[in-house]
Amino acid sequence: MWSFELLPHPDPAQQTVLVVIAPRDKVEEQLTALEQSGFVADRLAVPLAGQLRELPAGDGLWVLAEDGGTVTHFLLAWRVNKVWLDVSMATIPQGGALAGVVEPA
Repeated sequence: MWSFELLPHPDPAQQTVLVVIAPRDKVEEQLTALEQSGFVADRLAVPLAGQLRELPAGDGLWVLAEDGGTVTHFLLAWRVNKVWLDVSMATIPQGGALAGVVEPA
């Protein structure tokens, strides 16, 4: 399953798009739990993606974190010349170590 988020681009002739792809079985597993509580989903959401639009202008590496209860979501985004070059996401269980998620290059 897939979804997308539009991000600003300094060149009006171009558009930056963050594409989200997830295995159908994992999405359906989550949807089943959500629908049992009355929630109806219409798209895949990326935690913290909306905050990319609100960050101050400028280049650099941005690390955003959000407590999800039993997990912490991290969004790492790299911007150069006002263009998002890379956006990555990691989800770490509470009490988990980054060493199990981040591998050295």
